[in-house]
Amino acid sequence: MKRALASIVVVSLLLAGCGAVPRPLAAPAVGGKFKSKSLRASGSRFSEHHLLVRGNVSAAPPLPGITISQRFADYQVHRLPAGMAIPDALAAYQRAPGVTSVERLELFPVEQATPAPLPALNPAVPQAPPSQFAVNDPRYGEQWSHVTTRVAEAWKVTTGRPEVVVATLDTGADFEHPDLLGQVINGPDLAEGKPDSRDIDMHGTHVAGIIVAKANNGLGGAGVAPGARVLALKVFEPYFEDGQFQGTYYNAVSLAKAIHYAATQGNAKIINISAGIADDELVSSTLAFARGRGLLVCVSAGNKGSNLYTGQAKYQDGVLSVHATDPMDRLARFSNFGHTLGVSAPGASIFSTIPTYPNPYTGQVPKGDGYASLNGTSMASPFVAGVAALAVSALLEALGRDSGAAGRGPAVTPAMIPAALIEDLMRQATVDLGLPGRDETYGSGRVDALKAVQLAQSPDWVARAGKSLRRLP
Repeated sequence: MKRALASIVVVSLLLAGCGAVPRPLAAPAVGGKFKSKSLRASGSRFSEHHLLVRGNVSAAPPLPGITISQRFADYQVHRLPAGMAIPDALAAYQRAPGVTSVERLELFPVEQATPAPLPALNPAVPQAPPSQFAVNDPRYGEQWSHVTTRVAEAWKVTTGRPEVVVATLDTGADFEHPDLLGQVINGPDLAEGKPDSRDIDMHGTHVAGIIVAKANNGLGGAGVAPGARVLALKVFEPYFEDGQFQGTYYNAVSLAKAIHYAATQGNAKIINISAGIADDELVSSTLAFARGRGLLVCVSAGNKGSNLYTGQAKYQDGVLSVHATDPMDRLARFSNFGHTLGVSAPGASIFSTIPTYPNPYTGQVPKGDGYASLNGTSMASPFVAGVAALAVSALLEALGRDSGAAGRGPAVTPAMIPAALIEDLMRQATVDLGLPGRDETYGSGRVDALKAVQLAQSPDWVARAGKSLRRLP
């Protein structure tokens, strides 16, 4: 993961009340309005055109030509007009009334995933008869991840329920991909404010397919939880300098807005963030808000092959940081690792969907037929989110049967199940690798889909869930 803004501002969220808006606490004035210097993350960059401003200045920005592109709580992203120098703008904001803090906007890139084509097979290798798979998807045989984690066996219990929604905070999704059509909900574009969240890269489509690509439809492969649904929330946007496209980035405001949306309007049960999370109180407090509303949060550990975590959100209670494993059940060479309460999941040579249209900024046409195998903890994190969707679905079905047998009325809803219950279940539904017990390499272990659904429907977990259901407003 990447290290982001080293914030000196403390922000909190009201965890009570339906649709509550984050409410910042008063912050002490330290060193004037300028926040402390950012510990710039590897791969991040500072915008030449934007400032991150905190305070009440929306009525009258201190300089002409400035526009406000994003708002959340009392944070705003201000875009400078062409030709305005950053130092001049910072000086004006420093003098402006109503401004609590101001800094250059730090941008965080997509967690880069690398193509992972399968090697050519030596023709001298003897060939056995074709295998019979659990589904008729022609490329299911490339999904070693499903075999290792016993996904097909878990499907005998549940393939996921449509009311179990995983929000992907990413580059968008190709909603019309044949393997995703009807599986992925078009959420709002929380970065650019466009009318839809179509993928502007390919990352978000790959992530969505890992979770909910259709199974047994004779196309491509299958998602981990094809009966569940994905809510695609676009938080990345293009960044240009001198008219040249520099890549896709998110900022802390767009990410916080998406987390809040998923927890309030999006009806999500699980959030997946396959990106570096800003080390920022705004993001951390919004994650706490989401968890307080019962949402499980999965985040990618990062692809630097390092044991140094650089995002406070990874240490946060209620966040599952996901390390990546390879087909040999070893830590993938690129995966970050470290002392967290996270888990591991397949993240090397992961087959999934990619957009069927050219990149809107580079014009590059995706290779292949709408599918690709990629490496990255960005792939491991949605795999865990998919297994969690199976576990929540299995628990809902068991609770529904239990409730009906007891004459207590209809089955519970996903929102009623506490986040802590699912977090604990996911840490137990693992295969222990490396040192006995939890360790820095594999966390609590590598996830196992069959174990997850079996635990969810076991009498002990059903009883525990029944006693801890959340009361909804």
